[in-house]
This record gives sequence, C-alpha cells and structure tokens, in this order.
Amino acid sequence: MTRFQYIESTGKYRENFDKSFAVLSPFANHTQISKLKKELQLSGEMFNEVVYLQHACETTICASLAYMFPVGFRYEPEIAPPKNVDCGFYIDSLEVLIEVKCADYTCKHKLDGSDGVKISCAGRLSSLSMVDELAHVLKKLGKVYTHKNFDNKLKDNLCSLQVKSDGSRIDQLNVLIVCCDDGLDINKYCLSLFGNKGLFTQSSFVSNSEYNHVDAVILCDLYYRHKNYWTKPEVTNPWDFSESYTLVCENPFRKYRKYHSLRKLNMIFGNNARDVNDLLQLGVLEQVTNHYKKSGI
Repeated sequence: MTRFQYIESTGKYRENFDKSFAVLSPFANHTQISKLKKELQLSGEMFNEVVYLQHACETTICASLAYMFPVGFRYEPEIAPPKNVDCGFYIDSLEVLIEVKCADYTCKHKLDGSDGVKISCAGRLSSLSMVDELAHVLKKLGKVYTHKNFDNKLKDNLCSLQVKSDGSRIDQLNVLIVCCDDGLDINKYCLSLFGNKGLFTQSSFVSNSEYNHVDAVILCDLYYRHKNYWTKPEVTNPWDFSESYTLVCENPFRKYRKYHSLRKLNMIFGNNARDVNDLLQLGVLEQVTNHYKKSGI
C-alpha cells in the first residue's frame, strides 16, 4: 500500500486529516507532535499500513474529543508515570481517560483473499481440538484456514489500561476504545466480552480483578472507515469520530458502579445497548447488522 492514497492525496481525506491535526496540535508539545508525525509516517520512503491505521484511529478519536471537550482536554497524559493513556477529557467534573487500540488485521485480510475454507470462531472455544477436528473433515473441500481470535489481545489491552490508569476513582472513567473492521468483527469482539468464557462474564478465562479498574469498552468501526477508504463511498469523513458506529460495553466487574457517569458516557457516544442485559436479550449481531443495512454499508 502506497503512502499516496492515505496522506499524499489532495482530496477530502487529506483535507480532513489536516483539520484534525490542526485541532489536536495546540494540546500537544513539540516532542509529541514530532512523534505523531513519525508514527503517521508523513515523510520518508517506507510506509507501514498497520502502524499508520493504528495512529490514524488514535488521532481521529483524540482530535474529535479535543474539538468536543476543549476545556481540560489532555493529550497523552501520564496518569501513572512514565506510562500514559492516549487522551483525557472532562464532562462537567467527570474525567474520562481514553486508550485506543486496533487489532492487526493483516492475517485476516490475507486469509479473506485466499481460496479455500475459512474457519472462524464466534467467542472462545472450550478446546482447540474442535477446530482441528473440523479442519480435518473439511480438508477434502480444499485448503483450510483458521482465523485467529482476538480475545487474548483484548485481555492484554484491558490489563494494560488497568496499569496505566493507576487505580479507579469515583470521579473518573477508564475507557478502552477498540477500533474494529466490519460489523461481523464488532460482533466477534462482543462475544469475546459476553460469550463463552468472555472477559465480562463470571466464567471469564482470566480473573476479572485483572481489569476491574476499566469501566467500559467502546467498540467502533473506525478501522473499517480508514482502511481503503477510497473503496467505500458511503464513508464520508473517517477523521470525524462522531460519524463512527459505537457500542459501549460496560464492565460488570468494575470496582465502582458509577451509574450516573456511565450514563453520560452512553449519551455522548450514542451506543445501541444501554446495559449488559440488552446485549444478552437482543443479539449483538442483529443490532450491528441493522445499523449497517440502514447506513448502506
């Protein structure tokens, strides 16, 4: 993938990037600006699309929140020095700390473009032998590929924010935003949280206490909106986070309830499920699919 389509074009995408960068710049020091330019690979001959998309998503979210909540906004604040989160902002007296993560979809896209049978797991399996047995049966149909689950990486991201947040306070929300690919991908992440041995269930494959300072996970389609944006006419401005589909998933094992604070978060990010019960009663896939049908995506 060349740099041209993403950052050297003179179209709307680059124009909107410049606007986002201009919004965020006053909140960053010289070192942070230089680092961000390097991460976005604005100069040089080499270009790593995976690195670019991660930092494009981070920049989109930080710039959008800086625009919405300029008073008290902080870019890369060190809550537990020397570790920092991506940004922090205030809703009245409530501080919200944000960490942004993208999965590396390189293998996924490679498999999707390959001929053969693809096996993808919805949620965590009790035993990987089930996949091996299924692959053995299906190999007569052609080459068999297995998509990797992201539940271990999601666990790592939750635990990382736990360390970076330096505890949990009543007047503070610690939020992990995961930038997903398409609607099915969002559904898989939901199942990693609420499905079999999901991270937000009593039977989680890892102790809930390892991330009980994380109050919520927000799943969004921002990766999808940036990745090959020129092939998606329905995506108008990937650099505006308010246009992204978002789904707020509250951590039922958070240290403090913070109901009022999480209600504010829900109102801002406009999610389609108000609590865990909604996720369990109405299939997440149905919610996401309906959204994408309405949007023409």
